[in-house]
Amino acid sequence: MTPHKRMGWANKKESIPKSESNGDLNQNDLLLALDQLYQLLEEHAPSWYTQQHHEIAEAALRPIKKH
Repeated sequence: MTPHKRMGWANKKESIPKSESNGDLNQNDLLLALDQLYQLLEEHAPSWYTQQHHEIAEAALRPIKKH
């Protein structure tokens, strides 16, 4: 079973939009994906997710949190 099916992601309506030109993700799409991963990590707080990881993710997300 693939990870996205095991986690139920295949059925989620929230998907990362593809760029209209060639199917690649643009910077905004990548920031959205990063934000979604961050939310999952914050919600589930795995034992390996340290304060350092949290701070790195926060710094990476600052550009979208300003908007």
